[in-house]
Amino acid sequence: MEQFLDITIEPLQFIIKPHAHNIWEILYFTDGEGITYVDNQPYKFSPGCIICQPPRVNHFRTSENGYRIIRLALNQIDNFTPNILFYQDNYNNDFKQILHQMINYYYTKEYNWENIINAQINLLKEYLIAWNCQKRNRYIDMCEKKIIENLSNPSFSLRELIDTMPMSATYFMKQFKKDTGYTPSQYLTVKRIDYAKSLLVNMEITGLLIKDVAKMAGFHDQCYFSRVFKKITGVPPEKMAYLR
Repeated sequence: MEQFLDITIEPLQFIIKPHAHNIWEILYFTDGEGITYVDNQPYKFSPGCIICQPPRVNHFRTSENGYRIIRLALNQIDNFTPNILFYQDNYNNDFKQILHQMINYYYTKEYNWENIINAQINLLKEYLIAWNCQKRNRYIDMCEKKIIENLSNPSFSLRELIDTMPMSATYFMKQFKKDTGYTPSQYLTVKRIDYAKSLLVNMEITGLLIKDVAKMAGFHDQCYFSRVFKKITGVPPEKMAYLR
């Protein structure tokens, strides 16, 4: 088989020293958390994370409490040059299920197993192509969604959210600004002010006060809210109702 070398469920590991090799590896993290470095770029991994490890690229991994992976080794991946190396399995864990099917066919050697495994490799590649061709990093979309869900939560912590992303904070914030035009903090503030504007223009109907709008938009302090609002919109919040 031209592409396929082997597939294994690796034992519990803690540290993999820096190295490179001449094959492709697709690594699926099933247990544990840690950091993997690919070409000196750190990625935080947890269950469901997938690394597409290219040939001849230096990489290593470390985990305080250990991790387990499914390792798929390939000579090549035809017609696929990924723009990103780090992926996350979908809600149904389709990628993981296909890997387990491959393991079953590889070790039982059922009739026609070579062709079945090649077909499964092509199916995995189609998942990676779909994820790779998304317009933006899915973690940026995930972060935006969490921010929108927490517009009214004054205790919402961007730092805690960014710490859950499987990459360094510096790299993530750089990518976030590249995709949105804002830093995460700026994005949160702008969205909160946009939400406040939608509340203010309906004050006559809702009977809300400025302090109510400030609280609903995630601001502890009404005076601070008014300063930020005017800085972004050019008018104080009490005048917004007259600008409909």
